[in-house]
Amino acid sequence: MIYSSVASADMGDYGAASKLLDDAIRNTIQEGDWRNYVCAQHNRAFYAYEQGMLIEARQAANAALVRRGLGAWYNEASTWSLLGLISLDEGEHEQAAVVRERLLEGYLPRRIWGPDLSYIEIFLARMEVADGRRDLALARLSEVIAAYEHRDVFCLSRVQLEKARMLVGTDPDEARRLAREVRARGSEIGAQPLMDKAEAVLRSLRAGRAVGGGGGGGRS
Repeated sequence: MIYSSVASADMGDYGAASKLLDDAIRNTIQEGDWRNYVCAQHNRAFYAYEQGMLIEARQAANAALVRRGLGAWYNEASTWSLLGLISLDEGEHEQAAVVRERLLEGYLPRRIWGPDLSYIEIFLARMEVADGRRDLALARLSEVIAAYEHRDVFCLSRVQLEKARMLVGTDPDEARRLAREVRARGSEIGAQPLMDKAEAVLRSLRAGRAVGGGGGGGRS
């Protein structure tokens, strides 16, 4: 059920994805299957965040972290990064900095280009921007894009969109190229969230203004 929910979320059917996760969470509690419970809450947090439901996202993330250590290390790191993104969205920079320190200690030494690390890398890049190090943020995102070019299309697309948003005001041609690439990829595979978020970047370019957040899709 959890993996089916990811597929539904990737295509933009958050209603179906949420129902599958509700069933999965209920079953894992009944069976005492806390490893899959953590995975289900982890995914619920990201689905909520992508829909702009920050309170629900924080609640699900905290539920997953209550039983930290049961899930994959990269999922746990991603859940922490989600809390960091929410803190940034809500203007809580000090709390976001605490999350960054946790990630720098526990994530960077284990950083590998296999699982989806996109939310972690996006959070760390946004922290660089918040601290006035935009060039480092762009370099970080470029590294991730190169690493995932022939791997996870959703991870790749999320990071390309993040870089495009950062470039709207300084390199509109590159921002446009990245957004169009993601929009075409989303159209090809039927991923509505990717198309919507790419179109949001393109609209911002037409309007000549910056655009914020999100990346589309779920996580496994």
